[in-house]
Amino acid sequence: MEKINTDKGIYEYELKNLETGNHIINREISKENLLELKKVFDKNKIKFILSYGTLLGTIRENNFIEYDEDVDVAILDEDRLKLINTLFELRNIGLEVVRYKKDLMSVMKNGEYIDIYIFRKGYFGYRNTNKQVIKEKYLKDTIKYELFGVLFDIPNDYKNYLIDLYGQDWLIPKNNCHAYSPNRYVRLKRFINKRLFLK
Repeated sequence: MEKINTDKGIYEYELKNLETGNHIINREISKENLLELKKVFDKNKIKFILSYGTLLGTIRENNFIEYDEDVDVAILDEDRLKLINTLFELRNIGLEVVRYKKDLMSVMKNGEYIDIYIFRKGYFGYRNTNKQVIKEKYLKDTIKYELFGVLFDIPNDYKNYLIDLYGQDWLIPKNNCHAYSPNRYVRLKRFINKRLFLK
């Protein structure tokens, strides 16, 4: 059993392997999970944004991408302790931690999981999580956007966020295509990773 120290005691959980790459999202269960997570986060004043493929699906399809694997959200490192202190509350509604490594926590219910990316402060207006770097403004400068009849925070400049992650043709669906960007942002990201974060 894995353990996480919280202000409410030691949270024990069973680590699951989520790296298989052969899971296809169940949209209805994932929707319920995301809405339940949002209620707990809102109650505990944890601001989060829809991110990665979840944001892409929200903007492009007004839903999760049908061939995606999971739900992706992002929070600031400043809210890490708040997140950790909600774990028993999340457990009470069936959302169990199944992975927590460095800046990534995954919670699961009914076979569907949500990846919660925790972004630490970086340099030059950037934030990083598990070797990935994005502009801090995407996490802090947000707007409300409706998904499933509920308002979620997303980056105010979501178009450039999606271009940074998926390239200029982000509006074109691509099966089994993970985030990438062939532009200058990626070169800067690699430089920052190499020089500042990964030593």
